[in-house]
Amino acid sequence: MTRRLNITLCLGLPLLALLIGGVFHLFSLRFTTGDIYPPYSSLRADPLGTKALLDSLASLPGVTAQGLLDPLPRLPGGGRDTTLLVLGTQPRALELMPAHDFKEVEDFMRAGGRVLIACPPMTKEPRLSDDEERDTPGEVKPKSQPKKDAKKSDAKKSDAQKAKDKKKEAEERLPEEMRRVKLSTKWAVSLAYRELPHDETGATRGIEAERVGSDAAMPATLQFHTALHFRDLGPQWRTNYQRVEQLAIPSREVGGPWRTNTVRTGLPVVIERSFGLGTLILCADSYPFSNEALRRNRQLDLITWAIGANHRVVFDETHLGVNNDPGVAALARRYRLHGFFGALLVLALLFVWKSTSPFIPPHSDADLDGRADLVEGKDSASGFVNLLRRGIPASEVLAVCFAEWKKSFSHAQSHLRPRRERMEQVLQSETARPARERQPVVAYQQISRIYKERK
Repeated sequence: MTRRLNITLCLGLPLLALLIGGVFHLFSLRFTTGDIYPPYSSLRADPLGTKALLDSLASLPGVTAQGLLDPLPRLPGGGRDTTLLVLGTQPRALELMPAHDFKEVEDFMRAGGRVLIACPPMTKEPRLSDDEERDTPGEVKPKSQPKKDAKKSDAKKSDAQKAKDKKKEAEERLPEEMRRVKLSTKWAVSLAYRELPHDETGATRGIEAERVGSDAAMPATLQFHTALHFRDLGPQWRTNYQRVEQLAIPSREVGGPWRTNTVRTGLPVVIERSFGLGTLILCADSYPFSNEALRRNRQLDLITWAIGANHRVVFDETHLGVNNDPGVAALARRYRLHGFFGALLVLALLFVWKSTSPFIPPHSDADLDGRADLVEGKDSASGFVNLLRRGIPASEVLAVCFAEWKKSFSHAQSHLRPRRERMEQVLQSETARPARERQPVVAYQQISRIYKERK
């Protein structure tokens, strides 16, 4: 049996250690690449992340780069000498932002902060829900065809309108800072989409955005992979890059032949505006800041321009759902409570040890004989006596004992009936005496002698 146990331990322990090491290695690989985080997170090291940019900036002398896991108002120093990169922002979240988010970003920029908001690559316009509408100025909607069942159509419109009204009422009941505000209303800019070109296989391909202006510090062209662009810009906006398209427009003079004129049109993809002491930049694509772009198509001039002259760069993670929500373990590490929890663990182990085994080994029966230093009163008989003392008054002990004896023995032995009557007389005479004059021990001895008399 011992040999088999030794063999099992020799084989099982190394296998168990190998299993634990393999599981730890798998988790380590997963957390090292960071693919458990959303795209364009600074915690991802794969092509879709931005960890390479954060590490590169952090290695520069005089530049501090960090990820932001807490709300923006908790950032020490506010927006002074700070660039905030909000990469991978979904277009629908940008178009309808809560009012308090707008306020936080605007306060950050008024303090001198520089904010860059970039969206992920979009190959097509995101699908709208039933209760959402997009206002498109200049678009002519085709006339709807007459429907066969007008009543059903009216009923559907009525239900949709009721649902929309209920949602509007619910939003109006919200506090002012919790209501969602349109991007066009707050910052005088709207989002639009233009389909990407396709190659021979039907797959979408990237586009080149051209620089607007003569700033030689910025690259002449940028590689973009998105159908998103900006429109309806207010006068405070300045276009830095635009997607150029050539439109063929047929025309002819009166009486002349038809001719095709090529017209260049620009769709803004990178725009900028001043906001207080700071700057706001909107970029239609986050690709130039990704790990993949830094390896294949590095645009250092664009990154330098986007960061500006600030010495602190903050990568926002909260808009991606990565928040600093500390649990008990994190709080214990923060406040250095390792010793406290270690002491609790030691106390718990000592309590378990005390409960399972006594500290002093028990004496053998041979050692108990002749020991004068042992404390009596801990056996079952003394426990029974203590129980009687607590439950029965001393003046009633003899009567209770006699009553129990009658119930247990007297009914089985008929020859004890005369003796029982004499015993009862002794008990009655003892009970009739005053409490101070009673002698229960003497009465007990008399009852015992009567019981032991021979027939």
